[in-house]
Amino acid sequence: LYPVVSLLNHSCAPNCTAVFSGRGEMKVRALRPVAPDEEICLTYVEVGRPTEMRRTELATSFFFRCQCSRCLDEEADGAKVALRCTACPGASVRLRPTGAGVLSCPACGPTHTFQERYRALRKDLAETLGGRDISLAAESKNKHAGALLSADDIADIPLQRLEQAHAMLQRHLHSTHWILHDLCSRLTDVCIDKARYNDALRYSYQHVAIMHEYYPSTWPTLGVQT
Repeated sequence: LYPVVSLLNHSCAPNCTAVFSGRGEMKVRALRPVAPDEEICLTYVEVGRPTEMRRTELATSFFFRCQCSRCLDEEADGAKVALRCTACPGASVRLRPTGAGVLSCPACGPTHTFQERYRALRKDLAETLGGRDISLAAESKNKHAGALLSADDIADIPLQRLEQAHAMLQRHLHSTHWILHDLCSRLTDVCIDKARYNDALRYSYQHVAIMHEYYPSTWPTLGVQT
């Protein structure tokens, strides 16, 4: 349908994006200044996902392993998969990996491992969601793995359960974690469907705040949400 645009390669840190007009036209717009001779790249996947999730989707759907600058940056996923220290007040204290999967709090020092924290979260989530078994991709040794809830996990969960899960996760996940991003988006939609507009606005504000951590200010979806 769009033979010229289809020639553009992928990057998880794209310098342009495709937008559609009301007449079925596709236009490519720059997200930032593009240098002479710089390759024009789109993203084929959701760039708000952690690196391994993006790479898995690209390998499954497009049959290549991404080696873009964002995928090669070992610190790029810090905010998206960060856990918060449950011993410190507020959601701003972010645990840091110190090697061998061990997490350290800037105030408290070394704490649990990724595996221990995510196993505990899985247990709490299953209880919060009525005994439902929750997929967990974060028990691997990859420090950037961060999947607790998939889109399928939250698609048919009742609003009350979702709100309970959101409240529980806020105690364990840093305020910029990608799962809170997805949950706030889902809660916004469900609250609108239920005519709970004040709650929808509250979750939408949280969703947009997390989006600002992931996307450039010129990102089209961010403009629509704002």
